[in-house]
Amino acid sequence: MSSDITNVEVLVMGGGPVGLVSAIQLGRAGIKTLLLERRATFSVHAKAGGIHARTMEIYRQLGLASIVRKNSADWNGIFTVGWMTRLTGIELGKITLGASQADLDLFHSWSPETMAFCSQDIYEPLFAEALKKYPSVELRLASEASTINQDEDGVSVGYTSPEHGKRTVRAQYVIGADGIRSPTRHRLGIGEDALPSFGNSINVVFEADMEAYRAGREYGLFWIVNGDIPDDEIFPARAAIGHIRELTTRPRNFEVPADKSALRGSRTNGNEEEKEDKNAWRERLGHYPI
Repeated sequence: MSSDITNVEVLVMGGGPVGLVSAIQLGRAGIKTLLLERRATFSVHAKAGGIHARTMEIYRQLGLASIVRKNSADWNGIFTVGWMTRLTGIELGKITLGASQADLDLFHSWSPETMAFCSQDIYEPLFAEALKKYPSVELRLASEASTINQDEDGVSVGYTSPEHGKRTVRAQYVIGADGIRSPTRHRLGIGEDALPSFGNSINVVFEADMEAYRAGREYGLFWIVNGDIPDDEIFPARAAIGHIRELTTRPRNFEVPADKSALRGSRTNGNEEEKEDKNAWRERLGHYPI
């Protein structure tokens, strides 16, 4: 058989949280697994910061819960969402979870784990590091699948990577964990039944001293609700919501990587993702008051 063909029991497509956790599960069982991730690095944007208790239960079973907790934002077990006209404006209202001992007792009566607040760009590389302890699993970054074919005996997947060139993987099973727009699902002709998009989202990562505006409020999420932002394709008006901005908090022990971009932005709309020039983002966002 050609040396260009790798044989494994399970091929995992996608190195996000689902793919990494699937590979860790397989590694714990000693199953020969290959994990392919098309990106050369893991997530760079702060996203998916809220991890529900049921997910934390799964992480607990896999020995990952303590890793997540250690790197989570620390709000002393209290999570608050606030709505205001500006960070320095009128606070319209807030919802707080876990502020009382009764809340905490109720949560712990349901589960040994509570919700955690650790964003995907932090825990993805941590999970990849945890994956190294399982010798039956191999992770290959910058490896993008191009073909997938199934027969009675298994699945053949063609992929390319800078390190390995064009290769073929032969697996008994394939797990498609390559995101909401899953190329694996599309190649297999698997349809989707879902509600249409509710709107556009913008994710901007920036560094600034926000303490004067935060004013000691350890909120997990700040919603800015006003009508100052014009209605256009970038910031569409949403009824009474208006402009929305999220302020997230890094864990107290988090170190900012030395190699970082000054500003990164992406916009998603339906099935397309557009990358905007960072200077255009500065020009567009810089004059909006907070």
